[in-house]
Amino acid sequence: MTRQFANFERMFAMVNQVLYGQNCPYMGASISLQGRNYSSELKPFNISRLHARATKAICQTRWKYPTVAARVADFNTASYNIESSEGIESWAERTVFTICQDGGWLALRERLSRESSLPTLDGDYCLFYLIVPPEETINPELQNFDILLHTHHALIDGSGIRAVVNEFLARLADPLPDEEIVWGKETRLLLPAAVVLEKIEGLDSTAMPIERVPGLMDFHKV
Repeated sequence: MTRQFANFERMFAMVNQVLYGQNCPYMGASISLQGRNYSSELKPFNISRLHARATKAICQTRWKYPTVAARVADFNTASYNIESSEGIESWAERTVFTICQDGGWLALRERLSRESSLPTLDGDYCLFYLIVPPEETINPELQNFDILLHTHHALIDGSGIRAVVNEFLARLADPLPDEEIVWGKETRLLLPAAVVLEKIEGLDSTAMPIERVPGLMDFHKV
């Protein structure tokens, strides 16, 4: 499925290429785990379980915001591939990283801004990082960690990155039941160009429902 970029999206795609990723937005957060029931029946929430939960959370975030898995072609087009559940899991394993280092998400963001650009060699345009302090690695129960989202400005803007991070945290804390997700149907939630959304915001109360506005779902099959 593809759609053409609006002019400013095309500009962001070109600027990102020229400036080696300097125009890609980041958003991070520091997480503290509190109020956990330390029942003997519960497995310790360690780094391994955090990574597993985060991988599932990013899959479920893609369900609500499939744009996180979209790609850019020739500075002019956004594309999205419909994949099987196995393909979704493979994508999640490529895009979620667990890193042990001091300095939290701020230190990692500073390093990535110098050393990392998007897309990756695999063609991914949205990456999630879990940053665990070194002292936490010796604890049987994880107490603190940071997250960092690194994405491409042509696909997600400032408001969008907040929505994605909020959804990721919600699904990390409270995963959806597996039966609620049917891969292939997430395409109805693909975001149109922002210029279309601006037109929708200007509609009065007598206008047709959003889902029926021509051009809203302007990704089309190829």
